[in-house]
Amino acid sequence: MKEVVWFLNPKNDSLANIILKMRSLADTQLSGLDVAFDAPLEEFSDRMDLEVKRNIVLMYKEILHNIAKHARATKVFITIEVHSHRLNLVITDNGVGFDPAAPRHGNGLSNLRSRTEQIGGELSVTSTVGRGTTVGLVVGVKTTRARDGMAP
Repeated sequence: MKEVVWFLNPKNDSLANIILKMRSLADTQLSGLDVAFDAPLEEFSDRMDLEVKRNIVLMYKEILHNIAKHARATKVFITIEVHSHRLNLVITDNGVGFDPAAPRHGNGLSNLRSRTEQIGGELSVTSTVGRGTTVGLVVGVKTTRARDGMAP
């Protein structure tokens, strides 16, 4: 229920609050792993559409869950950048990797692809057995840097 309340609270629609949530999720879900989280420190004042926010956070949680459950990684690198109204999320682990061409028994990758399609984003998944996995997500967002603590 706490998660639903967070999603519905309008103050959590800002990109800055979403990034804080993502940092918290990484700390919780990847506890015990060496995690490098690199995201903009600037305050962004615009709001993100509820459906886009929901899908990004749920995809992010799915990726972190898969790392924790399957990757056997020791290091995870998470980078979030915003350029030209596009959010770029890249998550890389140094785990066991997998063969992307091999048949899948779970729904993880198909769920990620479906959610990406719903929000008009671009998803990339690259993995090499023994070398880890990188998942990239690019999605359009409207952001404006706050100036002097005031929204433009």
